[in-house]
Amino acid sequence: MSDSSIVNEKGAIQVDSAEYFTEGYCQPTRFASFSYQIKEVLTCKAKSVLEIGIGNAVVTYILRQAGLVVHTVDYDKSLKPDIVASVLSLPVLDKSYDAILCCQVLEHLSWDEFQPALQELTRVAKKR
Repeated sequence: MSDSSIVNEKGAIQVDSAEYFTEGYCQPTRFASFSYQIKEVLTCKAKSVLEIGIGNAVVTYILRQAGLVVHTVDYDKSLKPDIVASVLSLPVLDKSYDAILCCQVLEHLSWDEFQPALQELTRVAKKR
């Protein structure tokens, strides 16, 4: 575990929120990843998006500027998500969003949490 990681109450490793704004995090490859995420959401013609794991909120900002309704979820309240929750238990109704965006999140889960997380993502998605 690096100095930039913290451990949550369940023992899961999470990136310290300050790390999202460092030179090491804001690399060209990271922004290339952001561009693919944005393209995928825009291509599927979603009007409403639930973004899980907001990081530095660059993707949220751009999608909102494109006119989409974007709600954010993170269990790190210091990131100021719209909803403080885990991907394992999303406090939203079934099929609430056209698209669910969950990037750089699932690798932070234990193997036994992976399938329940995918089921939860599927539950809240209308389309994608």
